[in-house]
Amino acid sequence: MNAALSVAKNVTIPVISPSSPQRPIGTRATTEEAGITKGTLTGVIKTLQSRKLIKRTPHKDDRRRASLSLTKSGVNLIEILFPEFNKHETLAVSDLSVTEQKELARLLRKVLQRIADET
Repeated sequence: MNAALSVAKNVTIPVISPSSPQRPIGTRATTEEAGITKGTLTGVIKTLQSRKLIKRTPHKDDRRRASLSLTKSGVNLIEILFPEFNKHETLAVSDLSVTEQKELARLLRKVLQRIADET
């Protein structure tokens, strides 16, 4: 999506997007949907907050929990980049069956997790 952001950040931003079903989203659900570890998400949140792309709202009853949502700048980034990203993603997998697309997604999440674990 954005070369200035890491793969993990590019995967996380759409998960937090207002067009996604459950917004704002908790950090646990974010890790599950993005296919990244809690440790990776911590770094992603720090970077995206410093760039003013997301807002972290602490849970009212449990300070260990938080919800994530995009800021106006984050929404603007999604609106600019996501249509182009989707166009290229659709083209890239157009010759694969639905089963093959699911397997590819699973394998890519596994590769991304390995990369994230090393950085």
